[in-house]
Amino acid sequence: MSSTPLLDTRITLPPGKTDPRTFLRDLCDAISKARHTKLIPFTLNAPGLRGRRVFAGAKDEVARDVLASYLAAIDPQISWSVLCEPHVTCGLNLHRVAPRPAR
Repeated sequence: MSSTPLLDTRITLPPGKTDPRTFLRDLCDAISKARHTKLIPFTLNAPGLRGRRVFAGAKDEVARDVLASYLAAIDPQISWSVLCEPHVTCGLNLHRVAPRPAR
């Protein structure tokens, strides 16, 4: 497995409105194909993801930026982590973070 983070992979996704479940699967598939490392979305039913369709697409863009942009359009309180079992598979986990307190 490369020492370069999986989300630093450059990917291309077809443009269009998509639901989070489809977007996350497509994102993980694009990364998996480019890196020859299996990445799967572990969290598909995180709060705030159901029933939303947002425009997404990428042409040779960094996967982290594509993911950040998509999630910001859905819910800015959703963050992610990638956990890997070496030489087996990796998972993209989504979770809600607390809002920053007003200053």
